Amino acid sequence: MAKAKGAHPKTKAVKIAPRKSAEAKANDANARDAMANKGPRPGSNAAKKADAAAAKAKAKAKADKAEAKKAKALALKRAKV
Repeated sequence: MAKAKGAHPKTKAVKIAPRKSAEAKANDANARDAMANKGPRPGSNAAKKADAAAAKAKAKAKADKAEAKKAKALALKRAKV
């Protein structure tokens, strides 16, 4: 078997990565933000928890609205007397 030409692995020049430009850093940050804004994967436990929390909040808002309506009706009733 012929020996492969080239530098010996131990003496091989290590490529030094160029410093990141501000633009590259901004792109990375934007990509991270985009991933974060995507939210949990559909069907995952995190998504189910988020859905449950949203449903709970919606139910609470509905109950609060009904409570406010009752209070308003009662206040009007008292005002008439």
